Amino acid sequence: MIAGRRSYFDLWLGPVLKSAGAGVSTAPRYYDYQAIVQRDFNAHSSFRVMLFGSDDELQILNQTPSASSPTFGGDVGFHTSFWRVQARYDNKISPKPS
Repeated sequence: MIAGRRSYFDLWLGPVLKSAGAGVSTAPRYYDYQAIVQRDFNAHSSFRVMLFGSDDELQILNQTPSASSPTFGGDVGFHTSFWRVQARYDNKISPKPS
């Protein structure tokens, strides 16, 4: 199984703020993904590998500071990401159900 998602907020918010003439724009973005592969060798043993991760970012850009506060310009940002891999092997030693 494979699944993933991506935010689209950054794709439409930036152009909307720019066309409205706003001096501040924001661009939040995230990606999340996962994949699982499982193989059953027989009725008693199986192997599974799972990969999952995330990548999140937020940037606030002020390209045109106001005349009353000219030092409030530039950008502020936040970024975090991770990925993990898990593997599991199951083997029932006895054919009896537990």
